[in-house]
Amino acid sequence: FQSQLDSHPEIFVFNGQVDIHRFWNSESHAVEYGVEGAGEYDVEDIVDEFIGRHIKLLKSRYDMHENKHRLGENLDQSIDIDLPQFRTHVISLLTLNPLCSRNMLIAVYVAYALCLDQEIEKKKLFFHHAHQVKRLDSFLVDFPESQIIGTTRDPRAAYVSYIEHWRRVVLYTRHPYLPRWVLHRIVESLDPLAKYGDRFRVLRLEDMADSEILTEVCNWLGISFHSCMTKSTWAGLRWW
Repeated sequence: FQSQLDSHPEIFVFNGQVDIHRFWNSESHAVEYGVEGAGEYDVEDIVDEFIGRHIKLLKSRYDMHENKHRLGENLDQSIDIDLPQFRTHVISLLTLNPLCSRNMLIAVYVAYALCLDQEIEKKKLFFHHAHQVKRLDSFLVDFPESQIIGTTRDPRAAYVSYIEHWRRVVLYTRHPYLPRWVLHRIVESLDPLAKYGDRFRVLRLEDMADSEILTEVCNWLGISFHSCMTKSTWAGLRWW
C-alpha cells in the first residue's frame, strides 16, 4: 500500500521501511543523540550515518531482498536518489529546527520528496511505514495524533506466502512451531491496534485496486483520491 501511494501529490512517502526511532534510540545513539546529548554532535555526522545505514532505500539497486533492483515494466530500473542533494536537504532542515527524532523523520521525508522534484506545498500528510506493531508506540510519542492503517490479505494466500518466504531465509521451517506462529500472525497480529478505535483501520491487499474503497481511505485521511492509487504499482514487489 505504501508503494501504491508513492506518487500521490498530497502525501510524503519514503521508500520502504525507515525506522527513525530505532536508529535514534539504538544503543550507540542513546547517549550521543538523546535528550542530554542533543546539540553536542555535528548534524552532518548524524546525517552521514543515517545515509550509510539506509543506503538500500536510497539506492535500491542494492536491495535484492525486496527485488527493488529490478523495478519497472522491463525490470531494469531502480530508485536512485542523488545522495549529495539528499544530504544537503536533510542538513538544512535539521539546522533550522531542534535536533530530535521527530524532526529527523520530518527532514528525511521532506528531503526525499525534494530530491524527486515533488511540489512540497501540495503535501498534506506523512505516510510512515512502521512495519511492526511493536514499533508503533515510539512513533506515536512523536506523532500522537496519527491515524493508523494495518494491512492484511486473504489468509490462505498469506499462509502460503509466509511459509515460502521463511523456507528461503531460515533453516528450521520443518519445526512444528512454525505453522502455529504463522497462523497466529495472520489472524491475530492486528488485534493490539483495536485499542485505537476510530483512529485505526484495516485494508486488505485484495482491495487495493478497488477505487471505491481507496476513495473511502482518502476521505478518512483527508486527502483527495488520485488516479495513481488505482495502478498496481505494488504488483511486482514481494509480499509476506
